[in-house]
Amino acid sequence: MGNNQHNSYTKDQIKFLQDNYQSMSRKELTEAFNSKFCQDRTIGAITSTCKREKIKSGRTGFYEKGEKPWNTGTKGICKPNSGSFKKGHQPKNWKPIGHQRIDKDGYILEKIAEPNKFRLRHQLVWEQKNGKIPEGMVLWFIDGNRQNCVIENLELIKKTEQLRRNKLRVNQSPEEIKETLKLVAKTQVVVSERKKELLK
Repeated sequence: MGNNQHNSYTKDQIKFLQDNYQSMSRKELTEAFNSKFCQDRTIGAITSTCKREKIKSGRTGFYEKGEKPWNTGTKGICKPNSGSFKKGHQPKNWKPIGHQRIDKDGYILEKIAEPNKFRLRHQLVWEQKNGKIPEGMVLWFIDGNRQNCVIENLELIKKTEQLRRNKLRVNQSPEEIKETLKLVAKTQVVVSERKKELLK
């Protein structure tokens, strides 16, 4: 079963994990992955896949067996030198909290904590006004622009409805039929859920 689950990840999905594993917590990475690819993976499944693909987070804090810390045997003899960072010094590539960047898929990531913890900007905007995004729900960009993160451009919908909308290519369709396609997607979800209830 593990191999089947592993093989179900596409190259784009693996690349997404590689690009974001170091900048997000496992929970945030799982939420971002599920939102982007319309999946319902667990944190454990994402973590296992990252280990299997040898994607390193750099967060373990442990040394490998047989590996010695860099300062072994230097206790009491290390002193500051010209190459040492002074108190309060920041690396050249350091960015302040609130810094934003665009990921390869066009989403805005915003730094929310040190050292390099980022989250999707549109999720932050939504949660500031409405609270945590409920499980099984995702945010939809009404105008199709992933960088337009104003609250008026965000719509909370079910993951299943997002999948239906993507299949119907709602955002690529003419404006005059978009609302109709959204209604079709919602109806398909309702019918599908009703069928599942009847089969119980």
